[in-house]
Formats: sequence, C-alpha cells, structure tokens
Amino acid sequence: MKAAIDIHPLRVAPTQSLLEVITLMDQGARHGSANKKPVSTKRSSYALVMDKEKLLGLLTERDIVKLTAKGIEPATVQVADVMTQHLITFQNSNLQNSFVVLSLFQQHHIRHLPIVNEYNQVVGVATPDSIRSNLQSTDLFKLRRVEDVMSTQLITATPESTALDLAQLMGNERVSCVVITQTEKSSTTSNPIPIGILTECDIVKLQSLRQNLSILQARSVMSAPLACLSPQDNLWLAHQTMNQLKVRRLVVTDAEDTLVGIVTQTSILKALDPLEMQSTISLLQQQVNQLKDERIHLLQERTTYLENQVQDTEQRFKAIFDQTFQFIGLLQTDGTLLEANQTALDFGGLALEDVIGKPFWESRWWSLSSDTQQHLKLAISQAAQGQFVRYEVDVLGVGEQVVTIDFSLTPVKDDSGQIILLIPEGHDITEKKALDQLKDEFISIINHELRTPLTSLQAAIKLLSTGKFGSLSEQGGRLLDIALINSVSLMRLVNDLLDIQRIESDKMGMAKQTCHATELMVQAAKMMEGMAQQYRVTISTTPISASFVADPERILQVLTNLLSNAIKFSNPGGLIWLTAKLHHIPNVSSLDTQTNDTSTQISKTEDSSGTKQQSDKASPEDIQKHPTEILFQVKDQGLGIPTDKLEIIFERFQQLDSSNSRQEGGTGLGLAICQKIIQRHKGRIWAESTLGEGSVFTFSLPL
Repeated sequence: MKAAIDIHPLRVAPTQSLLEVITLMDQGARHGSANKKPVSTKRSSYALVMDKEKLLGLLTERDIVKLTAKGIEPATVQVADVMTQHLITFQNSNLQNSFVVLSLFQQHHIRHLPIVNEYNQVVGVATPDSIRSNLQSTDLFKLRRVEDVMSTQLITATPESTALDLAQLMGNERVSCVVITQTEKSSTTSNPIPIGILTECDIVKLQSLRQNLSILQARSVMSAPLACLSPQDNLWLAHQTMNQLKVRRLVVTDAEDTLVGIVTQTSILKALDPLEMQSTISLLQQQVNQLKDERIHLLQERTTYLENQVQDTEQRFKAIFDQTFQFIGLLQTDGTLLEANQTALDFGGLALEDVIGKPFWESRWWSLSSDTQQHLKLAISQAAQGQFVRYEVDVLGVGEQVVTIDFSLTPVKDDSGQIILLIPEGHDITEKKALDQLKDEFISIINHELRTPLTSLQAAIKLLSTGKFGSLSEQGGRLLDIALINSVSLMRLVNDLLDIQRIESDKMGMAKQTCHATELMVQAAKMMEGMAQQYRVTISTTPISASFVADPERILQVLTNLLSNAIKFSNPGGLIWLTAKLHHIPNVSSLDTQTNDTSTQISKTEDSSGTKQQSDKASPEDIQKHPTEILFQVKDQGLGIPTDKLEIIFERFQQLDSSNSRQEGGTGLGLAICQKIIQRHKGRIWAESTLGEGSVFTFSLPL
C-alpha cells in the first residue's frame, strides 16, 4: 500500500497567490514553497498548503474550476483564502491495505487523503490515481466489465461552448469533465457522437496560461481524438489504457460509436470496495453454480449418448464377430480362452460356457490328437513372445467332422509394447485343399499325358515335312503345315499353363545371380531375330552397362515375350526399340511392389499427342549417384491399346483381338506370366499406349 502513496506532494505556502499555485500544479512542481526550490516531476491535481511542517489546507483542481466558474481572478487572491481547511487525514501506522483508503474516499466523497505520521507530519497523499497506477494484474478487474461500473449520467456540451461555460457546468454539476459531442447528419438515431473531452485538468492549464476562458471555444481546447472503450471490455483493459495514455477517465461508446457512458479511475476502484466485491463474488458464485449445473447436465447427456453408442457398437461388433464365416476368438497370453464367436461354437457343437475360462487346447476343436494340442501350446507360447504364428491344421467339429483350417495367432500389444492378448483365427480351407489337389492332378496330367504325346507329334510332323517318307500333294503339304502350327500353339499353351502354375504355387525356382543388362538385351534380340525377319520388322537395341540380381532365364523369358508381342502386332517395315535406363525412386520404402497400379508407382504426364510419358522427379545427378532400379522398355509402332484395356491385358486369357491373337498364335497367358515373374523379383510392369501410334511395355527391377 505504501507504494500507492505520493510521497512528494506539491507543498505551497498560504501566502502564495492562487495564480502561482495554479502554475506550479500545471508545471508539475514539488516542494513549491517560498523557502524551497521547486523540483519538477509530473503535473499535480492538488497542492498542500503548509506552514513549515504544519498542514493548513488543500487546494484541488475541482476548487480551481469552482473559482473559475465564479469569475474570481487568480492573481488577486492568496491560496489561504480559497483552500479547503477542514481536512480528513489518516495515520501512516494504520495504513495496511487500499480497502481502508477506498472506504474513506467513498465515505467522505473525497479524492485526496493526506497521510501523516505519529507527529502529525505529512508523509504523503493517497489519491485514486496513485492507487490505480500501482495496481498489478488483478483477476477481479479481469472479471468485471466496463458497463458494470461506468457512469451513464453524462454532462455534454457542443463544440461551440466556451471554456468558461464548461467550467461553470463542471462546478454546478460537481463533475470532473464534460464530453463534447455532435450529432451526425447521416445518423439514424439522435444519440450524440463524442468528439472530445474537457477536464478539470484542462481548466487548470488554461488558467495557468492566462487564457481568456470566456472567448475560447471547446473545439479549440478539448482533448481529441478520443480513445474509447466498449461496454464489454474488462476493467483491467481500462486500467492499462489509462496508464498508457496518462489520463484519469475514458469515454465509452457502443458499436455505432455513440456515447453511452464514461469510466473514471474512481469508478474502476469501486470494484475493490468490499461491498462491491461481495456482490461480484455472489454473482460469480451464481454463474459458477449455473455453469456447474449446465456441465453436469451436459455430462449426463454425453454419458447417455456414449453409453448408447457403446451399446450400439457392441451390438454391431457382436453381430459381425458372431456371423463371420471365420473362426475367431480371444485368448490370454497363457492360452485361457476369453471369447469365441458363434461360428466356431456352432462348428464344434459347443456352448460359450463350455470353453470360456479354460485352456484353449483342451476344447473339442483340438482333441484330434495330442500332437495337435502340443503344437497349439507351442504356437501360443511363441505368440505370447510377440511372434505372428500361422499354420495349417485339422480340427474336430460336431458329429466327428474334420476340417482343415488356415490357423493363425496374432499378438495384441498395449501402448507400452507389452503383449496383453492373443487373437486366434481359423479359416476353413478344406475345399481349397481339395481344389488344389485336383489342380495338381490336372497339371500332372497335362505334363505327362499331353506334353509327351505333343512332343512326339511335333517331331513326327517335322519329320514328314522333310519329304524323307515320300512327297505329299500341295493340299497335303498345307494340311501338314497347319498341323505343325497348331501343335506348336498347343505346346505353347501347355508350357504357359505349367509356368504360371509353378509360379503361383512357388514351385518355380528362382536361380538368382548377378545379371548384366547388355548381355540379356543382346541375347533376347538375337533369339527373336528370326521371327522379326518373318514379320519383316526391325529390332533396335540400345544396351546399358548395369548389373542387378535376378534369374537371368526368367528375365530373358519376359524380354522375349514382350518382343514377340511387339513383333506380332507391328506392321511390315515397322521398328521395335529395346532400351534400358537407370531410375531413381525418391521414397522406395513406400512403394508397393506387389501391385500393377501404375498411378501410384511412377509419375506420368501426357504430351501433346495424348501419349503418356514417364516423368522422373529425381535430377540426373541423383539418378547417377543413387539409382534404385533399372527400367527395361519395349516400344513398337503397332496399332496401340485402348486406355481401358491397359490394366486387364495382364490378366489371364485376356486378348485385345481374339481372332488376330489366335491367328498369331497367342494364348492370353504371356503377359500374366511376365507379371508374375516381375512381381517375384519385387519389380513392376505396366503398359502405355496411344491408338494408331504404338505401345510401350516397361518393367522395373530393383538394383
């Protein structure tokens, strides 16, 4: 509280003239007496009239305004004649907090309280300005709004009023300021617009300057432009604004800039009055209780909503969990069964209580043999250590039914990475196993019962065509050629079927080794040279010096297959390009190498002709320094492929023109085999084409 006292009040002698005191107040002098040299600080709103150390009286700005309104000439009177003599003082020893001082301000309707020591000597003066200026961040001020304390009983005047008129108005109405207003012509209301303000301080200044107040108009002496507050602003903002602008009052305007009130430092300090604080606390308590009730109601509604959501989710999950065709459940890490879906229970002819809470391996499903149970125990132990376990096993169902399931155990971890649960799943693959067996038997029949006779048949036809067993008629020769072509096509179909089956069943071994791009490209071109001459097309090869790890026989199979297709669908005199280049993938780890969705694998653009072109995002320097894959391309000048066919051509038995394909000896399996081989090498393959201009087949292999 002591920091909020002005310890250097302006002191004047009783014999000094009123004009001299006014000048000292305006100039901001301290210790301004006949015996002491004034010390300049900030301007003062009051002066203590002292006879040595004895306090005689007090002169304030309001006193000066009243004297001005009465027309008293300041130079003709002494300050002792006009001072307030009967003063309220306060002992310094009783000064504990600002509430006592504020109570005295309100009780006696004063704004200046001299503070004296035990010898009745003045040690300072407390004012609303000194208290407010030393306020720190107060939560109470932040909770109160300007509209709570502002005064709406406003004294206004027009810009044409004289300063003397305004001084008389202040004296008569006992106010510290007058707001200067005008009514806008374009305004839809009669509410005045504040344009300036004149205060007691301004009157004192004018008197100090010896101005003729009777001829000065308000517009020439008012403070403008105004810094205005909104009724919704808090008192802490008002306090900070007053400190920043060094003023003791602020005008309050609404959204239309019309005058609605004024807030002063005295009205701000009313918020610290105990009665006002009690009222504020009561109001805040009501608001807190209201918010508490609203929050409880909101929480109840939210709880009810969440309970309904949980119930609906549980019902949906239970429906999905029970009706899924797979066997699924939930285990503790020690193998105790916590949950099993209805599909699994129905298969075993079991009720939920028959298996819940018991070791999983003791249930009927696993009772075929002790080996089956021991295998399951081992799998649970491995899964509890964090491994994903999967294997095929026979399980027992109702009526001694035995089925083969694809069984797995998935560990479930908590946020800390600890294994807390295991999810067992089983999918009935009995029919699939039977179909696989039939397929294997069929492939075996093709391999042994068709391939061998076809090989002998081809050899016999070729031998007959040599003429060693007699010459044939022209018609017989044509029939023999047809038989040879058909036998070759049939043998190609058998070989393709066997190849694709081996790849899908992982029975086709991949003898990977270091391969050289140049050697494979040259060898592929030589192998297809005869066919190219037959169709009267030219193969142009641009080898590249690069090495990679792959099965050379399978990559050669892909190259010859793509060249064969390009040759068959090229026009006579056409040109085919076999090229390769190194390529850089910016984010290799995010690439799905098991898909042929070219939209997510490589960036492409279209040129002016509509042909899709590859666009490498990496710079040439990056590609040279950090290549991640090699791209092989086979480009032709054939008829092209429709855009909607670019994806399906890699499916089995898919041909663009069945009649033409059969005429050229196509089986519809070549591109499917190519795709399988490239995928086994973790690469990609795709096609780009423009109708009437040709096609480009590209495949990549990681370096």
